[in-house]
Amino acid sequence: MPDITIHLFREGVSYVAENTVRDTVIYTGVRPTGYHSGNSVVVSIYPHLVADACRKLGKKAEFTYVVTLNDIEPSDYDFDKLFPLGSSILHTSEISHIADRIWKDLSPLRDEHPAVNVEIIRASEFVRRQCFKSIFEDIVMVQ
Repeated sequence: MPDITIHLFREGVSYVAENTVRDTVIYTGVRPTGYHSGNSVVVSIYPHLVADACRKLGKKAEFTYVVTLNDIEPSDYDFDKLFPLGSSILHTSEISHIADRIWKDLSPLRDEHPAVNVEIIRASEFVRRQCFKSIFEDIVMVQ
């Protein structure tokens, strides 16, 4: 079972940098409709702050940063199969364009910290991964 924790703001950056190991994965998600500079700041600045904090600690930033693009907007959800039902947006054409913008937003991070692995994935693909299922099950069990 992976260690799933949520860390916010400056203390979160410090905590993540101090506890980052090679197999650390940092996730963020974006609703691609209306992607704007506010999204860009959140998507690109946080992992860069973590990588810079690692460097200040004398550590090489070697984590994976996963950005999920929410291409599904379920009106209902099948919690047994972990699958959206009645999606109102599915595989919107805008997704590829937004992925290109996110790659550009993350280029300074990738240039300065080449050991950081960046992955952009559609939420409709991500929900089929075991890591999502584990996280989802943990969240459901907490409630």
